[in-house]
Amino acid sequence: MSILPDEDLLVSYRPVVVGSTTVYVDKNRPVAVIVSPEGATTFATWPDAPLPPQVGAVDVLSSPRAVWVIYAQEGLMYRGEDRIAAVAVRVGIDGSAASFDLGPLHPVGADDDGIWLTPKESPDIDLGDDERREDAEQDLVEEPLPSDTPLEEWEDIHPPRRAPDELYEISEPGSPEAEGLGWYIALEPGEEPPPEPPAMEPLAPTPPESVALLRRGPDGTELSVEFDHLVDTVEMADDRLRVTYYLSGPIGTPGPLGSMSFDYPRAVADIDVSSRVPASIRLNEWRHTLLPPEDWDDEIESQWAPYEWPRIDLARVPRTRWTIFPLEEEIAGSAIESVRADLRALDMPNTVWTSKDNARHLVRSDYRDLAVDVKGDWPETVETATFRYREHGDRLFRFRVPVFDTSGRPRVSEFLTLGLMEDLDTLDLDDVTVSPDDFIDITPQFTW
Repeated sequence: MSILPDEDLLVSYRPVVVGSTTVYVDKNRPVAVIVSPEGATTFATWPDAPLPPQVGAVDVLSSPRAVWVIYAQEGLMYRGEDRIAAVAVRVGIDGSAASFDLGPLHPVGADDDGIWLTPKESPDIDLGDDERREDAEQDLVEEPLPSDTPLEEWEDIHPPRRAPDELYEISEPGSPEAEGLGWYIALEPGEEPPPEPPAMEPLAPTPPESVALLRRGPDGTELSVEFDHLVDTVEMADDRLRVTYYLSGPIGTPGPLGSMSFDYPRAVADIDVSSRVPASIRLNEWRHTLLPPEDWDDEIESQWAPYEWPRIDLARVPRTRWTIFPLEEEIAGSAIESVRADLRALDMPNTVWTSKDNARHLVRSDYRDLAVDVKGDWPETVETATFRYREHGDRLFRFRVPVFDTSGRPRVSEFLTLGLMEDLDTLDLDDVTVSPDDFIDITPQFTW
């Protein structure tokens, strides 16, 4: 669960160190706090930056003399669409701030003069012939259940939860038999496990692709550089452009249950740009270092690692509030209705497949006694859902959703109820505080 911030105090993204200076960018407001080696504090603000219509992600990059804050349009990767827009703010360690439009390209890094952008983030995965791809897509299509399907309780169709040692004979934790276990399939007595799907064929890497990167600066200047490989990241290090790039397309390795894991071979090279940045860079001609396969667990762990920031009051710092975006009444109403529809759908029955009869069932929702309330006009509209939950039926929960961000734009709510479910299913009731009116308050996990 996340906690709503105190409106007067800095709530920072992970601190960025630029030389001997530390920069703290606020998560909710257009302000960065710049702390010198001597402890002197400077504020940089950008309240009038032209944000995208709906910010879905914020990234903070660094270069030798600046920090770059990137506000990206709502993440559309799950819809198969191109990114619509992104806006960057250059924050100098002198307290200066300048914003500019990045357009539809994807940021891969920064130097002191601008943001490096690419039209293609990573190599494509070639799944082979169209027939296999169409079969996989067809498997995702779910026919609706008949209208007279009876409503069942979860306990009626699902066996009681059992401890791992009741499902697997494991001699000791850490043994080879226990390696990788985390999800458990509970079978009825005498039930045979389903047959394992045929293994997929290994996927050979495709040849490297060339790409033209564009560096765009806050003053409107642009520089185009042709690379002979797709680029993953770009950064400056001692007058050298450090480029991490893809050596080829992904390598596919078949796994259990018809799965496939992918590895993207990468290397890093330092390009001397002390005199100028060349118009074309052939990475194969530079000394490079092969990188080990990416460890996603380590990456996720580093992203979620705790960090600290100083207690700084912004109440008397001028220009630390976003200029309110003049949202059209129709768009505001649509955003309010979208959140309301998501919350009202919480107690709708779910379709569940079980192995005991290889059939789908209509199962009662985990949410009980649901009530949804809407209060406040744009941009201060808050929608509240109160309910009980099957796993904690004796407790009352309250889920407050601010529909608009602090600039008046609609918040991204595409996975709003998914985050709520994750919070409820992992909730440790011993660690939560109950409000005076006996509700357990849960705050949505917005990206910014």
